[in-house]
This record gives sequence, C-alpha cells and structure tokens, in this order.
Amino acid sequence: MCSKGRSKDQLSMTFTDDALVRTGDGPNNNALNVKDLFDLFNFRPMDIALVKFYELYLCRAKQVSPPKDFAFLDPAGVSTGSPDDIVGYISNALTKMRGKKYLMIPFNKRDHWILIVIVPLYSVALYLNSLPSLCIHDEISQLIKRAYDQYLKRIHWDTFGIEFKQRYNVECHQQGSTDLCGFYVCHHMRLIMEKLEGNPEDFKLPSRQLTNHELSCVREELSLFINTEVIDTRGLYHPRSLDLE
Repeated sequence: MCSKGRSKDQLSMTFTDDALVRTGDGPNNNALNVKDLFDLFNFRPMDIALVKFYELYLCRAKQVSPPKDFAFLDPAGVSTGSPDDIVGYISNALTKMRGKKYLMIPFNKRDHWILIVIVPLYSVALYLNSLPSLCIHDEISQLIKRAYDQYLKRIHWDTFGIEFKQRYNVECHQQGSTDLCGFYVCHHMRLIMEKLEGNPEDFKLPSRQLTNHELSCVREELSLFINTEVIDTRGLYHPRSLDLE
C-alpha cells in the first residue's frame, strides 16, 4: 500500500484501494513529511497529505472501504492540475461512484481549505467555508458544473428540466484563526457523514468556532490513524517492502 521514500524524513504512500477515487488508473503517490506531523501537533496549516489521510481515517472508522453512501475525492486531484484535468477527474468520479449519496471534495486554493459536497440525487453542491471572507470557489464551481454536465451526458440522462444548484457558504463552523481551515474541513467531513440525510436544501451546521476539544479530536484521530495504519507493521498502509539504501 505504501513504500518508504528516498528521503529519511518522509514516507511515500502509494494508495491502491478504493477508499479514495484515484486520479488515474494506476496507484496514487503521496508523501508524508515530518514537517506535516509538526504542523498537525501544533495546529498549523494542513498539507494535502494530512487531509487525504483524514479521508482514509473516516473510511476505516466506519469499517467500510469505501463507505456505503459516501465517496471521497483526492484533494490533490481537484486542487492541482489543469482545468480540463480537474473536470475529467470529477466527471469520472461521479460516473464511477454513481449510486453514492454524497461525494466529498476537500479543496485548497491560496492556502485555504473548504469542503464541497456533491449530492447527485438532488443535483446540488454544498460549499462549507469556515472563513467566508476568503472566497476561493469561483473557478472550481464552474469546473464542477462542467463536470456534472459531462456526467449527465455520459450516463445518457435527459437533462431537460435539471438545474444543477450550488449552495455557496452553507452555514457551518467559523474559524477564528486562518491557520485552522484544514482542521475545520476534517471536522466538517465527519459531521457530513453523521448528519447529512435526505434533502440537503436546508442543511446547516452551527456557526460557532470549534472548541479546543473538537480541534484536538481531529489531531488525535489523525495521529492514531498514522500510528496504527502507517507506522505499525500491521497497518493497512505500512510499507510492505522497504528500499535498502
């Protein structure tokens, strides 16, 4: 599932399972650096690797991989690359995960994280931004609309009368520090799995700041996942063969 990187201060992870919708046909690589762990322990800005690991943690926590009702997109697949690549990735994910109730997309731009949730049954996308004064959804919302249109054509749905709605700035927890957006996105992903049912039109979360306990829970959950699934020799993502240098 993963392999030791050449650098002594990182592990290079190779994900080959279906817990995350991969960005291609082959395995996906991602490096976890020592600095990422320092940032996690000190509530500093989260790297893509940590957010991806939290997605995997949620899959493992539910003891289903992939979860029955949910699909997770790789944050690297939507936060980097050309517009056409991003559209293709999202469209392919919608097709591959057809039948899932929700597709969760952690998205990063200008060092800020937001959570986007696509609900295909209701043709709607929800945008949870813990810092609404920093608007980063303009371009990605257009790409998601293009991807959704491609998806409908691919499955041969009659698009007449179908309006794809995008709910920006869904009421959610609001951060007090600009460094904590990654922690808020992780917490919101867990709440979506627990609370989002039925029609998402009126879905909302409390608008208060996360408590120190809630922030610490994200840190502890990620730390436990890394310790048991990556570092532990019995872990699902522990290196099965180490490069000898």
